[in-house]
Parts: sequence; structure tokens; C-alpha cells
Amino acid sequence: MSSDNRHSYKPTLVKLFSPALWGILLGFIIGFILSLISIINNRYIPQKMTRLIFSSLKENFNFYVIFFLVFIYSSYILWFLFLFLVKKNKDRATALTLIFLAVSGLSYYFIQHSRLSSLQRLRSVLFTKVNGLLQGKIKFMEFLNTSKKYIVLVLFLFLLIGFLYWIFMKTKIRWNKICNTPFLKTSIWRYVGIFLIIPIFLLNAADFIDSKSNAAKNYNIVWVLIDALRADHLGCYGYEKNTSPFMDQFASESMLFKSAFSQESYTMASVPSYFTSTYPLEHRVLYDHPDGIDVLHPKFLTLAEILKNNNYCSAAFVFNPHLKAEYHFDQGFDLYDDNKEGWNYSLPPNETFETAKKIHHKLKRYVKKKKNRPVFLYLHYRDIHAPYVPPPPYHKMFLPADIEPQVDILHETTLSPSRDNIDLWISQYDGEIRYTDDVLKQTFEMLESYGIDKNNSIIIFTSDHGEEFLDEHPDDPGGLYHGRTLYHEQIHVPLIMSIPGIKTERKTWDSYIELIDIFPTILDVTKIDKDQFSQIQGKSFLGLILNKEKKRYFAYSGGNYNRGVLIEKEWKYYFYEKKIKNGEMNQHRRPTDEVRYIYGEQLFNIIKDPGELKNVLRMHENIVSAMREKYTELISKHMTSQNAPKKQMDEETRKKLKALGYIK
Repeated sequence: MSSDNRHSYKPTLVKLFSPALWGILLGFIIGFILSLISIINNRYIPQKMTRLIFSSLKENFNFYVIFFLVFIYSSYILWFLFLFLVKKNKDRATALTLIFLAVSGLSYYFIQHSRLSSLQRLRSVLFTKVNGLLQGKIKFMEFLNTSKKYIVLVLFLFLLIGFLYWIFMKTKIRWNKICNTPFLKTSIWRYVGIFLIIPIFLLNAADFIDSKSNAAKNYNIVWVLIDALRADHLGCYGYEKNTSPFMDQFASESMLFKSAFSQESYTMASVPSYFTSTYPLEHRVLYDHPDGIDVLHPKFLTLAEILKNNNYCSAAFVFNPHLKAEYHFDQGFDLYDDNKEGWNYSLPPNETFETAKKIHHKLKRYVKKKKNRPVFLYLHYRDIHAPYVPPPPYHKMFLPADIEPQVDILHETTLSPSRDNIDLWISQYDGEIRYTDDVLKQTFEMLESYGIDKNNSIIIFTSDHGEEFLDEHPDDPGGLYHGRTLYHEQIHVPLIMSIPGIKTERKTWDSYIELIDIFPTILDVTKIDKDQFSQIQGKSFLGLILNKEKKRYFAYSGGNYNRGVLIEKEWKYYFYEKKIKNGEMNQHRRPTDEVRYIYGEQLFNIIKDPGELKNVLRMHENIVSAMREKYTELISKHMTSQNAPKKQMDEETRKKLKALGYIK
């Protein structure tokens, strides 16, 4: 090659690669700023979460560098096309159309892949609802009612693009002069861009090497959470109906804890407790209306974050609108599928509210691509949650003999639950349990086929709370669903666990276990030092399993409106707010200064009176006094004055919560 050719070729390469260096520079700056915000908010530095710090930097650098590279090169191509078309055909309309289509395509890419919560909501409308509208799954008026503000936003963006184009054509800005200004033309920016390639490359290389060198050195974790499952409706907990053959068989080969308790009697307060091993008094995620929904503060480390910092990959499949990713429950998960595609209300209710098979298919797609690293799977099933619409033939499996079988019978009935017909509600609830149990059997067979089984995985079955079916108690005629009280049917949950390598002759334990104890137990089993995390309020029960610890007989549940129960040995002390307990006020409504709250007390001997039918408060004044003092001490120790941050609830979430009975 001649010297003349070399000199003519060099400027062409510089012009070709200069935009890439600008893209790297911009992507690095934006990625670094967003990573820094995330690292500070999540307190990764004081917690020494090294892998999470580097992972946050890597993910943000990769995403925003790629985005700006695509954006800049697309802009160059569009500009040259525009000049070519105008010069050749003088057809500015065609050029404008091309620019419009290209900008739309870039916007599609950015919104589709963005992790920003505001754009995730926009994505839900643009891609999910529009698709549902085109397929006839969503009616046009329903689409308009739930998407107004997003439609307005999209129209505004289109108008803005048109306005900028009009300004551009009117002013005839000479972009070459701008690009040739000394500030932008100086070669120092090119060297900065080249230099920034190095840390981005090193972060990706380090992550790759780390994943290979530490691959598959720990147990997988499969956490199955069945929303609203009360313990006494499973065969392994003494239920006479055959609702759970798969879980019963699993329990017979594993460890069953007879007295496990959730830390509140409804999802949005219970889940953040076991995700972070903190009491509701601490995390304060308690209320969802009227002025916004409480969300998990990023300062709380989740189990998923700690596992990710120890080289786990993780995925969650969640079908509860209280647990959306934008409410910060996705912290630490590589994949957090919160059912962004929404619910199809045009289908029969038993299909609309079904989750077990949907989770099965999504999980199968995920484990097919699973990396050679230990995996943490959190599977949150919501089938047995109200409105109790089991699919056929499960709708008639436990139906009372005097009732004509009908699919979605509770959705169609005009009956109100009463003592005379409550068996109908229970039959549909039991049908949902059996349906979920049967699908779970298929799911675990599938997981085994992909190498995730009891030999290499910690497997957990539990629930976030129970359910009530007009269960009577002193001064309480009983109600339906959950969240209203803290009696046993609402907070006594199943806990079945299998741990590889642990052999014990015992199959059942009657010690009291709190759901917040699962978090530190997993850390102990996986040999992750739990003492470095000061937020943990649960207590590992691995020592209990290994017979290195005496039985424990203490549990606490509560937090909503300062209510709570203290369970110690045979005694259960219940401090409650009367308006909530009497159904006069929704437990999800945030307290106000205008309302006067009235509290009451009860005491039960749960050994002699497991149904909590006799309040013995006045018969044991010394015990009441001692437990009241312990309760007050616990409240003062764990209650924080800082409320959880709030977010405004979108219309789609409000509609889902209304369908589930949370909002009227």
C-alpha cells in the first residue's frame, strides 16, 4: 500500500470510530452515575458487598454504552440518508418518515430493555396492553381507561419530535460547524473514550472468570411460597381431606416444622420480613392506600442480594400485585418476573387468576438457560388466594354433595358466606390447594430433569400467611380471607424443608419458628457469614436441626396499627386494634391523626385451647403483666420512627388489588 493510500485511509477510520468513543464516554458517565446512586442507596459499601458493587457497575456500563452506540450510529446513518434523499429527490417528507421510524425503533429498544421503573410501566402499556388490544384480549374502552397518561405521553413525544424537525428545517442549523468547534474537535475526548474501554472490559472479564472459577460450589435454593395457605389444610399437618399428596410425600422425606409463624397476616407486610429477616416494625411496609403504597427501602439487604454477592444467579416468578419490581422487591434478582403481561380479564376467572402452570412454563424457559452457577429460585404461587376459582375438575373435587358442580361457582354466585354455606368456600379453597399441589409435582419433575433436585438443593415450602373461614373467637364472629386478625388460622403457616447432606432421624419439630428465621438458616447452610449483616433479626434454626440447640418457644407477629401477638411457650398474648378486628376499618389503610384508635387485649393457652376459643386474660394477671411488659419492650426495641417510602399506585395495579379484594 502506498503512503498516499495510507494517509487517505487513516482519516476514514478516525471518522468511523470517533462516534463509538463518544458512545463509550456517554454510556460510561450515565452508567457510573446510576450505579453510584444504587450503590449508595443500597448501602453496598459499608456492607462490603463487593460483587454487587462490581455487578451494578458492569450491568449499567454494558446497557448504557450499547444504547449510546446504537443511538449515535443510528443518528449518523439517518443523517446521511436524510442528506442523500433531500439531495437526490428533494423529498423531505420521505426523509421525515424515515427519521420518525428510526427514532420510534430506538425508543422501542430503550423502553423494552430499560430497568428504570417509570419506563417499565410505559413498557407495560406500549407492548403488553397494545398487544392485548390487537389480539382482542382487552376491550378498547378498558385499554383507554387504564392507559390514559401513557397514551398522552407517547403523543407528546411524537409531537415533540415533529416540532424539533420543524425547528431544524426552519433554522437550517449547520451541524458541521457545531461538530467542528474546538471543544468537540479536540482529540483528548478520543483518548478518554479509548481509556474507558479498559475498565468496562475488565469488569466483564472479571465477572466471567469469577463465574467459572466459583461455579456450582454451593447448593441451589428453591423457595416455594404458596400465598394464603393455612397449615391445617395440608394432609401432613393433619387435614382429613387429600388436598396435598405431593407435599405430604415430600414432607415424609424431609423436615416439617409444626409451629411456624408468619410476621403479619397479609402479603405486603409478610414478604419483606422474610426477604430481609426483619420484623414489620422495622421495614414498615404496611399500607397501600389512600395516598400511595409502601415500598421496601433500598437500605434493607435482601436474601437475593447476599446470595448474588456470593456468586448465585437468581430468578423470582411472582404473581401478586403487591410485590412488583418497582416496589423494590427485585433487589438482588437477575430476573424478577412480576407478570408484566398482566391479567387477561376476558378469559374465564379460573384461567385469569391461574399462576401455577404459568410459573411452570416460565421457570422451564429459565432453567434451560441456567448458568453453571448455584441458583436461587423464588416461586410465589397465588392460585389458592381469593377469589377461589379452581379449574376443572378441581372445582368439584371437594364440593359438598348437596351442591351442583359449576366451574367458577364463587365468581357466579350471589350468595354471601355464612355458617350454612361456608363449606362451599372451603371446598373451592381446597380445590385450589390440590391443583397447585399437582402442578408442583410436575414442576419438580421438570427441575430434576435439569439437575435441580434434593441432592444438590435446599428446598422450602411455606406460605406468607394463612386464611380464615368464619373461624370464631372471643368477641369475634369470624370473617373471610386474611389480614383482619392475628389468630392462628391467619399466621400459623406450613414450613417444610429439605437440606442436602443433613441426615436426622427426626422428621418433625414443634419448636416455634418465625419466617424471618429462614434467611439466616440459609446463610448458615450455605456457609455465608451471617454475623456481618446487622439487620438480621431472625435466628437460624440449623442448630435446632442438628440437635445443638434446645427447643425454642418464642414467636412474634404484627406491626399493622401497632397490633401484635407474642407467643411464648403455652401462652399467646394478643394486642389488637378493635376497628380492624371488627371489620370497621381496612388494615391496608394508612393511619391518620383524625381517627381515634381503640386497643384491646386477649390471652390464650394454645396448648389446652389450640382454637383460641377462651380468653383467659382475667384469670392470669401475672402472666398478662409479664407478657405485656415483654411485648412493650419488643415494640420499643424494633419499631423504627422512619416510615417506608411510598409510590403512587398505577391504575392497573389498583384494578388487580380490587379483583383480589384488597381495595373496594
